[in-house]
Amino acid sequence: MLTGADIEAARNRIGAAVVRTGCPESFPLGAAAGCHVRLKAELRQRTGSFKDRGSLNRLLLLSREQREAGVIAASAGNHAQALARHAARLGIPCTIVMPDTAPLIKVTNTQATGACVIQTGETLSDGMALVERLMAEQGLTLVHAFDDLAVMAGQGTMGLEIVEQVPDVTTIVVPVGGGGMISGVATAVKAERPGVRIIGVEAEASPGAVRSLEAGAPTHVEMSDTLADGIAVKQIGDLTFPHLQALADDVVTVSEEDIIRAIFFLLEREKLVVEGAGAGGGAPIRQRKLALGPPATAPRA
Repeated sequence: MLTGADIEAARNRIGAAVVRTGCPESFPLGAAAGCHVRLKAELRQRTGSFKDRGSLNRLLLLSREQREAGVIAASAGNHAQALARHAARLGIPCTIVMPDTAPLIKVTNTQATGACVIQTGETLSDGMALVERLMAEQGLTLVHAFDDLAVMAGQGTMGLEIVEQVPDVTTIVVPVGGGGMISGVATAVKAERPGVRIIGVEAEASPGAVRSLEAGAPTHVEMSDTLADGIAVKQIGDLTFPHLQALADDVVTVSEEDIIRAIFFLLEREKLVVEGAGAGGGAPIRQRKLALGPPATAPRA
Protein backbone atom coordinates (compact mmCIF):
# COMPACT_ATOMS: atom_id res chain seq x y z
CA MET A 1 0.00 0.00 0.00
CA LEU A 2 1.10 3.55 -0.73
CA THR A 3 1.90 5.92 2.12
CA GLY A 4 1.86 9.67 2.46
CA ALA A 5 5.67 9.53 2.60
CA ASP A 6 5.76 7.85 -0.82
CA ILE A 7 3.78 10.71 -2.30
CA GLU A 8 5.88 13.39 -0.61
CA ALA A 9 8.96 11.71 -2.09
CA ALA A 10 7.32 11.68 -5.52
CA ARG A 11 6.58 15.41 -5.28
CA ASN A 12 10.21 16.15 -4.43
CA ARG A 13 11.32 13.97 -7.33
CA ILE A 14 9.08 15.37 -10.08
CA GLY A 15 8.35 18.89 -8.83
CA ALA A 16 10.70 20.78 -11.14
CA ALA A 17 9.36 19.11 -14.29
CA VAL A 18 5.57 19.17 -13.82
CA VAL A 19 3.13 22.05 -13.50
CA ARG A 20 1.67 22.90 -10.10
CA THR A 21 -1.77 23.44 -11.60
CA GLY A 22 -4.25 25.93 -10.25
CA CYS A 23 -7.45 25.09 -8.44
CA PRO A 24 -9.80 27.99 -9.27
CA GLU A 25 -13.39 28.24 -8.15
CA SER A 26 -16.04 27.34 -10.73
CA PHE A 27 -18.89 29.77 -10.13
CA PRO A 28 -21.22 28.20 -12.75
CA LEU A 29 -20.70 24.68 -11.45
CA GLY A 30 -21.01 25.87 -7.87
CA ALA A 31 -24.30 27.60 -8.66
CA ALA A 32 -25.64 24.45 -10.29
CA ALA A 33 -24.48 22.27 -7.38
CA GLY A 34 -25.49 24.62 -4.59
CA CYS A 35 -22.03 24.71 -3.01
CA HIS A 36 -18.52 26.02 -3.63
CA VAL A 37 -16.74 23.98 -6.32
CA ARG A 38 -13.13 24.19 -7.45
CA LEU A 39 -11.62 22.54 -10.52
CA LYS A 40 -8.08 21.15 -10.35
CA ALA A 41 -6.84 22.27 -13.76
CA GLU A 42 -4.73 19.30 -14.84
CA LEU A 43 -5.41 20.14 -18.48
CA ARG A 44 -2.67 22.76 -17.92
CA GLN A 45 -0.01 20.05 -17.67
CA ARG A 46 2.39 20.02 -20.60
CA THR A 47 0.71 17.03 -22.23
CA GLY A 48 -2.79 18.04 -21.17
CA SER A 49 -3.48 15.63 -18.31
CA PHE A 50 -2.41 14.45 -14.86
CA LYS A 51 -0.54 11.54 -16.48
CA ASP A 52 2.63 13.67 -16.58
CA ARG A 53 2.99 13.14 -12.84
CA GLY A 54 2.91 9.37 -12.57
CA SER A 55 4.82 8.56 -15.74
CA LEU A 56 7.69 10.88 -14.81
CA ASN A 57 7.92 9.53 -11.26
CA ARG A 58 8.23 5.98 -12.60
CA LEU A 59 10.87 6.96 -15.17
CA LEU A 60 13.02 8.68 -12.55
CA LEU A 61 13.09 5.47 -10.51
CA LEU A 62 14.46 3.30 -13.34
CA SER A 63 17.89 1.75 -13.00
CA ARG A 64 20.62 2.67 -15.49
CA GLU A 65 20.17 -0.68 -17.24
CA GLN A 66 16.41 -0.16 -17.52
CA ARG A 67 16.89 3.33 -18.96
CA GLU A 68 19.27 2.03 -21.60
CA ALA A 69 16.94 -0.81 -22.65
CA GLY A 70 13.86 1.42 -22.79
CA VAL A 71 10.26 1.41 -21.63
CA ILE A 72 6.93 0.28 -23.02
CA ALA A 73 3.28 0.96 -22.24
CA ALA A 74 -0.20 0.28 -23.54
CA SER A 75 -2.28 3.44 -23.65
CA ALA A 76 -5.21 4.98 -25.50
CA GLY A 77 -3.61 8.41 -25.40
CA ASN A 78 -3.01 10.45 -22.25
CA HIS A 79 -0.50 8.10 -20.60
CA ALA A 80 1.09 7.52 -24.00
CA GLN A 81 1.70 11.23 -24.57
CA ALA A 82 3.03 11.84 -21.07
CA LEU A 83 5.35 8.83 -21.00
CA ALA A 84 6.66 9.49 -24.49
CA ARG A 85 7.38 13.14 -23.76
CA HIS A 86 9.27 12.55 -20.52
CA ALA A 87 11.11 9.53 -21.91
CA ALA A 88 12.32 11.64 -24.84
CA ARG A 89 13.39 14.42 -22.50
CA LEU A 90 15.38 11.93 -20.40
CA GLY A 91 16.86 10.11 -23.41
CA ILE A 92 15.02 6.85 -22.71
CA PRO A 93 13.80 4.75 -25.69
CA CYS A 94 10.02 4.44 -25.58
CA THR A 95 7.52 2.11 -27.28
CA ILE A 96 3.79 2.73 -27.03
CA VAL A 97 1.10 0.21 -28.01
CA MET A 98 -2.15 2.01 -28.80
CA PRO A 99 -5.52 0.60 -29.90
CA ASP A 100 -6.67 1.17 -33.46
CA THR A 101 -9.49 3.28 -32.01
CA ALA A 102 -7.17 5.76 -30.24
CA PRO A 103 -7.92 9.42 -31.11
CA LEU A 104 -5.78 10.53 -34.05
CA ILE A 105 -4.50 13.66 -32.28
CA LYS A 106 -3.19 11.55 -29.39
CA VAL A 107 -1.49 9.15 -31.78
CA THR A 108 0.22 11.94 -33.71
CA ASN A 109 1.25 13.77 -30.54
CA THR A 110 2.85 10.61 -29.22
CA GLN A 111 4.65 9.93 -32.49
CA ALA A 112 5.93 13.53 -32.54
CA THR A 113 8.09 12.83 -29.48
CA GLY A 114 10.02 10.17 -31.37
CA ALA A 115 8.40 7.24 -29.60
CA CYS A 116 7.78 4.01 -31.50
CA VAL A 117 3.99 3.76 -31.78
CA ILE A 118 2.31 0.46 -32.66
CA GLN A 119 -1.47 0.36 -33.13
CA THR A 120 -3.33 -2.91 -32.65
CA GLY A 121 -6.72 -4.15 -31.45
CA GLU A 122 -9.76 -2.26 -30.22
CA THR A 123 -8.87 -1.90 -26.52
CA LEU A 124 -5.85 -1.61 -24.24
CA SER A 125 -6.37 -5.20 -23.14
CA ASP A 126 -5.97 -6.33 -26.76
CA GLY A 127 -2.53 -4.70 -26.88
CA MET A 128 -1.15 -6.19 -23.66
CA ALA A 129 -0.18 -9.49 -25.34
CA LEU A 130 2.07 -7.54 -27.70
CA VAL A 131 3.46 -5.51 -24.80
CA GLU A 132 4.37 -8.67 -22.92
CA ARG A 133 6.03 -10.19 -26.01
CA LEU A 134 8.14 -7.08 -26.65
CA MET A 135 9.14 -6.93 -23.00
CA ALA A 136 10.44 -10.50 -23.22
CA GLU A 137 12.15 -10.03 -26.59
CA GLN A 138 13.74 -6.61 -26.02
CA GLY A 139 14.13 -6.38 -22.25
CA LEU A 140 11.80 -3.38 -22.04
CA THR A 141 10.38 -2.15 -18.72
CA LEU A 142 6.63 -1.76 -18.46
CA VAL A 143 5.37 1.59 -17.23
CA HIS A 144 1.76 0.70 -16.54
CA ALA A 145 -0.85 3.41 -17.03
CA PHE A 146 -2.26 2.92 -13.52
CA ASP A 147 -1.33 -0.38 -11.82
CA ASP A 148 2.10 0.66 -10.56
CA LEU A 149 2.90 2.06 -7.12
CA ALA A 150 5.32 4.68 -8.49
CA VAL A 151 2.74 5.85 -11.05
CA MET A 152 0.08 5.99 -8.34
CA ALA A 153 2.40 8.01 -6.08
CA GLY A 154 3.02 10.52 -8.85
CA GLN A 155 -0.71 10.99 -9.43
CA GLY A 156 -1.14 11.45 -5.68
CA THR A 157 0.86 14.67 -5.76
CA MET A 158 -2.37 16.29 -6.96
CA GLY A 159 -3.89 15.50 -3.58
CA LEU A 160 -1.09 17.28 -1.74
CA GLU A 161 -1.63 20.37 -3.87
CA ILE A 162 -5.40 20.33 -3.35
CA VAL A 163 -5.22 20.33 0.47
CA GLU A 164 -2.71 23.18 0.31
CA GLN A 165 -4.69 25.21 -2.22
CA VAL A 166 -8.10 24.56 -0.62
CA PRO A 167 -7.51 24.17 3.14
CA ASP A 168 -11.23 23.85 3.90
CA VAL A 169 -11.95 21.17 1.26
CA THR A 170 -14.54 18.64 2.42
CA THR A 171 -15.05 16.43 -0.65
CA ILE A 172 -12.87 15.53 -3.64
CA VAL A 173 -14.47 13.99 -6.73
CA VAL A 174 -12.16 11.89 -8.90
CA PRO A 175 -12.79 10.21 -12.28
CA VAL A 176 -12.01 6.48 -12.08
CA GLY A 177 -10.68 4.23 -14.83
CA GLY A 178 -8.01 1.81 -13.69
CA GLY A 179 -7.83 3.50 -10.31
CA GLY A 180 -4.38 5.07 -10.33
CA MET A 181 -5.48 8.65 -9.79
CA ILE A 182 -8.01 7.98 -7.05
CA SER A 183 -5.57 5.66 -5.25
CA GLY A 184 -2.84 8.27 -5.16
CA VAL A 185 -5.09 11.22 -4.38
CA ALA A 186 -6.95 9.35 -1.63
CA THR A 187 -3.70 8.19 -0.02
CA ALA A 188 -2.27 11.70 -0.01
CA VAL A 189 -5.42 13.41 1.21
CA LYS A 190 -6.41 10.88 3.87
CA ALA A 191 -2.89 11.06 5.35
CA GLU A 192 -3.27 14.83 5.75
CA ARG A 193 -7.04 15.19 6.24
CA PRO A 194 -8.73 11.89 7.18
CA GLY A 195 -12.16 13.53 7.27
CA VAL A 196 -12.15 14.62 3.62
CA ARG A 197 -14.52 12.48 1.55
CA ILE A 198 -13.16 10.89 -1.65
CA ILE A 199 -15.82 10.13 -4.27
CA GLY A 200 -15.02 8.22 -7.46
CA VAL A 201 -16.95 8.67 -10.71
CA GLU A 202 -16.95 6.26 -13.63
CA ALA A 203 -18.94 5.82 -16.81
CA GLU A 204 -21.94 3.48 -16.71
CA ALA A 205 -20.50 1.95 -19.88
CA SER A 206 -17.37 0.89 -18.00
CA PRO A 207 -18.33 0.25 -14.35
CA GLY A 208 -15.25 -1.72 -13.31
CA ALA A 209 -14.76 -0.05 -9.94
CA VAL A 210 -18.39 -0.41 -8.87
CA ARG A 211 -18.53 -4.06 -9.92
CA SER A 212 -15.21 -4.81 -8.23
CA LEU A 213 -16.29 -3.21 -4.96
CA GLU A 214 -19.49 -5.22 -5.07
CA ALA A 215 -17.54 -8.44 -5.67
CA GLY A 216 -14.76 -7.64 -3.19
CA ALA A 217 -12.03 -8.19 -5.79
CA PRO A 218 -10.94 -6.79 -9.19
CA THR A 219 -13.61 -7.89 -11.63
CA HIS A 220 -13.55 -8.01 -15.43
CA VAL A 221 -16.36 -6.09 -17.11
CA GLU A 222 -17.42 -5.91 -20.73
CA MET A 223 -17.48 -2.31 -21.89
CA SER A 224 -19.86 -0.42 -24.13
CA ASP A 225 -18.78 2.54 -26.25
CA THR A 226 -18.29 5.68 -24.18
CA LEU A 227 -17.19 9.27 -24.70
CA ALA A 228 -15.09 8.85 -21.56
CA ASP A 229 -12.46 6.77 -23.36
CA GLY A 230 -9.75 7.95 -20.96
CA ILE A 231 -11.37 6.04 -18.08
CA ALA A 232 -12.70 3.07 -20.05
CA VAL A 233 -10.90 -0.07 -18.85
CA LYS A 234 -12.06 -3.68 -18.61
CA GLN A 235 -10.65 -4.28 -15.14
CA ILE A 236 -9.42 -2.12 -12.29
CA GLY A 237 -5.83 -2.72 -11.20
CA ASP A 238 -4.74 -5.40 -8.75
CA LEU A 239 -2.65 -2.77 -6.93
CA THR A 240 -5.17 0.04 -7.15
CA PHE A 241 -8.16 -1.99 -5.94
CA PRO A 242 -7.09 -2.28 -2.26
CA HIS A 243 -6.58 1.49 -2.13
CA LEU A 244 -9.99 2.12 -3.66
CA GLN A 245 -11.60 -0.36 -1.28
CA ALA A 246 -9.91 1.10 1.81
CA LEU A 247 -9.94 4.82 1.05
CA ALA A 248 -12.78 5.76 -1.31
CA ASP A 249 -15.94 6.83 0.49
CA ASP A 250 -18.13 6.09 -2.53
CA VAL A 251 -18.02 5.41 -6.27
CA VAL A 252 -20.90 6.49 -8.53
CA THR A 253 -21.59 6.05 -12.22
CA VAL A 254 -22.74 8.57 -14.82
CA SER A 255 -24.56 7.94 -18.10
CA GLU A 256 -23.42 9.00 -21.55
CA GLU A 257 -26.08 11.70 -21.50
CA ASP A 258 -24.68 12.94 -18.16
CA ILE A 259 -21.20 13.13 -19.69
CA ILE A 260 -22.40 14.94 -22.82
CA ARG A 261 -24.29 17.50 -20.75
CA ALA A 262 -21.22 18.05 -18.55
CA ILE A 263 -18.99 18.59 -21.60
CA PHE A 264 -21.36 21.23 -23.00
CA PHE A 265 -21.86 22.83 -19.60
CA LEU A 266 -18.12 23.32 -19.14
CA LEU A 267 -17.78 24.57 -22.71
CA GLU A 268 -20.65 27.05 -22.52
CA ARG A 269 -20.31 28.23 -18.93
CA GLU A 270 -16.59 27.84 -18.17
CA LYS A 271 -15.28 28.24 -21.74
CA LEU A 272 -13.32 25.01 -21.23
CA VAL A 273 -12.92 22.21 -23.75
CA VAL A 274 -12.74 19.09 -21.58
CA GLU A 275 -12.66 15.47 -22.76
CA GLY A 276 -15.29 13.00 -21.60
CA ALA A 277 -13.20 11.41 -18.86
CA GLY A 278 -12.59 14.73 -17.17
CA ALA A 279 -16.07 16.14 -17.71
CA GLY A 280 -17.51 12.96 -16.22
CA GLY A 281 -16.15 13.98 -12.84
CA GLY A 282 -18.22 17.14 -12.92
CA ALA A 283 -21.42 15.46 -14.08
CA PRO A 284 -22.74 14.24 -10.70
CA ILE A 285 -21.76 17.55 -9.08
CA ARG A 286 -23.74 19.57 -11.62
CA GLN A 287 -26.75 17.30 -11.20
CA ARG A 288 -26.58 17.33 -7.39
CA LYS A 289 -26.23 13.54 -7.28
CA LEU A 290 -23.68 13.77 -4.48
CA ALA A 291 -24.02 14.98 -0.89
CA LEU A 292 -21.52 17.83 -1.01
CA GLY A 293 -20.60 20.43 1.53
CA PRO A 294 -18.71 23.56 0.48
CA PRO A 295 -16.20 23.47 -1.13
CA ALA A 296 -15.90 20.44 -3.43
CA THR A 297 -12.96 19.85 -5.72
CA ALA A 298 -13.02 17.89 -8.98
CA PRO A 299 -9.70 16.98 -10.60
CA ARG A 300 -9.98 17.01 -14.39
CA ALA A 301 -8.40 14.18 -16.30
